[in-house]
Amino acid sequence: MGGEISVSSQLGVGSTFTVKLPLSSIVEQSEQLSRLEPINADLSVYKVLLVDDNAINRIVAGKFCQSLSIDVESCSNGAECLEMFDPSKFNLVILDNHMPIMNGPTTAVELRRKYGDSILIFGWTADVISENKQEFLDSGVNTVIAKPLVKKDFEEALLSYLDKLEIKKSRDFVKHYHHILTNYRRSKAVLKLTRVQ
Repeated sequence: MGGEISVSSQLGVGSTFTVKLPLSSIVEQSEQLSRLEPINADLSVYKVLLVDDNAINRIVAGKFCQSLSIDVESCSNGAECLEMFDPSKFNLVILDNHMPIMNGPTTAVELRRKYGDSILIFGWTADVISENKQEFLDSGVNTVIAKPLVKKDFEEALLSYLDKLEIKKSRDFVKHYHHILTNYRRSKAVLKLTRVQ
């Protein structure tokens, strides 16, 4: 690797071992990454229900969503979320962890029980304790994003699940087309039967 190893030692004091390797610095690498072109993707396919008991958090996250051309509605606790949620209207729920009436993990469990994996759920928390994050993940959320919300991190989370959303949209289209085709065939068969009589 073209590096060098050296040692210096003093009796009764100790030894110092030095290893030098010719590697690029982390700063150089991060500068290179920041010069990369941003990923251009249409995030407007997301229809978000934002659930947080703090009105300021709802406003800030709502503005983030709107800046990405994402439709967003909000409510202040899990019970309201369960009342408002309609899978034909929303495809992503962003849940705060600590809320009165019904917290985020409990709400996620209920959403998964009712709708399975047909929706995306992001946990949203300021908790830095890994057990709390794990509790959120165990409740069925797809991922956990940190508070305060950083636009770049939020965009990355949205981008990472965009394929799943596009696949679901394609499946829904196929189901809808199949339903129309089946009804058309039935009506055509009824017309044939009517003519024969």
